[in-house]
Amino acid sequence: MTIENKTIYMDNSATTPVRREVVEEMLHYLTENLGNPYSIWLK
Repeated sequence: MTIENKTIYMDNSATTPVRREVVEEMLHYLTENLGNPYSIWLK
């Protein structure tokens, strides 16, 4: 099998699954600790 004259897209960063441990650690910040990072009112 040859791959001549074909473009292969090797970047999967937009579609890489997030590990369950990371989701569990970030869930609080993504659902409860909301705010504008440029606001001076953030704690």
